[in-house]
Amino acid sequence: RPAVLIPVAIAMFFAIGTSVSMIDGYIPTYDRTIQPAVLYPYTQPFASYADVPKVETKGPASFLRNFPRRQLNDVMANHSRTHPPGPVLFLWVVSRLFGPGLVPAWLATVFFASLATIPVFFLARDLYGEGAARRALALFLLVPSVILFTTTSMDGPMMVFLVAAIWAFLRATREGARWWTGAIVSGLALALASFMTYTASYLLLFFGVIAVLAFFTDRPRFWRIARIVPVAALTCLAFYGTLYLPAGYDPVAALRRAVWANNELVGTGHA
Repeated sequence: RPAVLIPVAIAMFFAIGTSVSMIDGYIPTYDRTIQPAVLYPYTQPFASYADVPKVETKGPASFLRNFPRRQLNDVMANHSRTHPPGPVLFLWVVSRLFGPGLVPAWLATVFFASLATIPVFFLARDLYGEGAARRALALFLLVPSVILFTTTSMDGPMMVFLVAAIWAFLRATREGARWWTGAIVSGLALALASFMTYTASYLLLFFGVIAVLAFFTDRPRFWRIARIVPVAALTCLAFYGTLYLPAGYDPVAALRRAVWANNELVGTGHA
């Protein structure tokens, strides 16, 4: 039953991801100190974790307001400069809830990434049935790209919102679905995903392809898509409006700064 299967899958994702990240034992970091391999992604000077103290010092509102500005942006880690502020704020919230340090950041990142098993299961079940969903979940736990590169990096938390946005969007377009709820959840998940990574923009292309295919092969689904898009878009705007009004966060300026920072990195070996 899903009530048993999903908690087991979350625990197995956490166990497998943690075990694989510990294979290398202890490794030298950039400052030539020896650290457990599982903590290595957080000790790199270009990782988002390096900027958590800046949020603690300035406060989250000031950090968001100054995020695109050169005075702050130029002294941040490469990952922070080329991504939205979500990853840094995620790690800062973890430090406030569970204490500062590498171990709480590592545990919280892996556990939150494991929550992606929930939308993965329900997405597969909605599309192909429960038997396929169980198989999809088993495969998801063993996919090398997820286990090797996601469980101890901010790609894990990003993944949760990306998959949730796809699931909510497709669920909202089903016949007889509560499309209002699905549209709001999809818009909120997409907003959170875009607050974590700019690759969320590819979901718009993905949804656009689905809409075009539906126009030619399933006209009722196309009209259902047409009615949820404005609701999802308004939800995204409301999310960023709540960040702009009290904190002054400008997502357009942040995007432009990230494009500039990415261009600066071309040819430096970080491509």
